[in-house]
Amino acid sequence: MAYGSGVPCPDCLHSVGTISEVAPRFFETGSSPCGQCNREIDVWEASHKLVGKTGASFNGLTSLGAQTTSFRFELGRNEIKEVDLSQYGVPDDATLLQVSFYPQRHDCCFPFVGQRQFSPQTLGRKVLVFGKPVEGDAQEVPIGASVTWVPSHDENRESWIYLTEAFDAWASQKYWHVILPAYVGFEIALMRFVKTTMERRLSKASISDFVRDGLTSSVALNVILPLLCDLSNVKRLSDPIRGELNRLRKLRNDLVHDGLNKDAVSKQLASEML
Repeated sequence: MAYGSGVPCPDCLHSVGTISEVAPRFFETGSSPCGQCNREIDVWEASHKLVGKTGASFNGLTSLGAQTTSFRFELGRNEIKEVDLSQYGVPDDATLLQVSFYPQRHDCCFPFVGQRQFSPQTLGRKVLVFGKPVEGDAQEVPIGASVTWVPSHDENRESWIYLTEAFDAWASQKYWHVILPAYVGFEIALMRFVKTTMERRLSKASISDFVRDGLTSSVALNVILPLLCDLSNVKRLSDPIRGELNRLRKLRNDLVHDGLNKDAVSKQLASEML
């Protein structure tokens, strides 16, 4: 079973869609309608409320627009089973972000794979799972599995990898480790967009020199992006969102240049930055 999650409506909790789906209308009008209660939702505000209630769990990846495929298989005591993710509906060319296995009963065995969650660097289409015995009489147990992925044609798939690292750091309670991959994920998407948009008006050679010699992410976000929006008659990114991105950039700079004390990044701050 494959599905995508989304940002819940603050009133009825019905999903208004993933951030990827509702972003065009939200950034143009400042809201997106809830299909259940018809309320106009401030997606930025709803996202903050979601973080406040649930933190930045891996569900955040699906709220952003990643897909999740869930399935079950049987595993016996001391059994070694190869699980081929492509046989359960995960596309062969998908970029895998996260895989989890969990037993449906606790009187047989635990699905041992070295760690319960895998980072993108170690993910493969085929996973060996060992049924490590636990107390109980059952000889076989259903194992639930969850795979989070994005399509290979997603132009921001590199950003997804860094975002997954940031979510993984959050899940491991290493909140200070959230900052760098979170910003890099944003920076990759920003610089690619700015460069591509500028190439519609100027030569690639000129843009290449500018990107190499003088274009920083701060200049791209705070100077170039607003100008491109004005030239294209597109609404500018709102100041509150841009301000939070600048806040994330400052934390990133503090981390890279000055070192960032672990205690300087709380769970709440890491959640908000994600």
